[in-house]
Amino acid sequence: MKLAQSITAFLILTICGFQVEAQFSEDVETVLKKSADAVYKSDTLYCERDYSLPEVRGKIFQCKERYYLQNNSDGTFNALFQSTIFTGSAKMPTFDSVYLKNAEGLWEVYPTLAINVSGIAKDPPSIDPFQHLRTLTPEHYKLELSETNESNQKFYVITGKSLQPDLDRKISVTNSFIPIEFKAVIDKLTFLPHEIDEVEQNDKRIDKKFNTIELHRQFDAGLFDLGNRKKSTPSTLREYAQLKLEGLGQQFNIKGDLKLPQEIKNLAGKKALIRLVSIVVLAIVPITLIIFAVRKKQLK
Repeated sequence: MKLAQSITAFLILTICGFQVEAQFSEDVETVLKKSADAVYKSDTLYCERDYSLPEVRGKIFQCKERYYLQNNSDGTFNALFQSTIFTGSAKMPTFDSVYLKNAEGLWEVYPTLAINVSGIAKDPPSIDPFQHLRTLTPEHYKLELSETNESNQKFYVITGKSLQPDLDRKISVTNSFIPIEFKAVIDKLTFLPHEIDEVEQNDKRIDKKFNTIELHRQFDAGLFDLGNRKKSTPSTLREYAQLKLEGLGQQFNIKGDLKLPQEIKNLAGKKALIRLVSIVVLAIVPITLIIFAVRKKQLK
């Protein structure tokens, strides 16, 4: 009799437990919306991550990324992205890449120069690492929701695969970025995203796991202003490439003007566009190493 009562009590508690769990479980679209609200309805959000870059010429460089987001009352937002590469050199210990988004546009920022890249490309993923929380939809992605535990914390895990990957891959790198695959790890308590894993159109995987995520941080006044930097707006990728070289020259204090190679100047048409983007925009580390070598010669 006692055994039967114990079994009955266990079954009742188990069933009730399942009912309570079902009551508080979320569907994938609700989790996405709550996570987007946690990011974009807060006044400010700060996050950072540390990682190692791929080995280059036998050296492994460490990198720290910082993201500053400020949401405005009109639904727009300001953002600052800063990536710092630690070179291990006593003469030039760091190399910074800075992008700023404010009411004037999207800017690539250097010590005395700001390049308006709004007309060259839409917001790159780096300026706002969480932008796809608002754009992932069942119409475009096959979405799945699961749960996991890590270090005594509970997380939702959302995975998405494009329903039209071949079409997405045709979108130019100078247009809106659309991931082919996507994974977001979201805190069940705060709904803040802690990890974003994306597969780009070229099948390159970007995994961003954040060490720090903080809401309501007080930012320094003028953080999203360009100050007295010279503002330049390129109308072509070739103009942008030349301005970028000028900015890199400022950053490394290289005397004289850096010029685009003649072979790049002579390129024309679609192939030129792809090659310019791949050489100037995507090959940041090799360009940096070349400038290191030039700067090292000047310092000798």
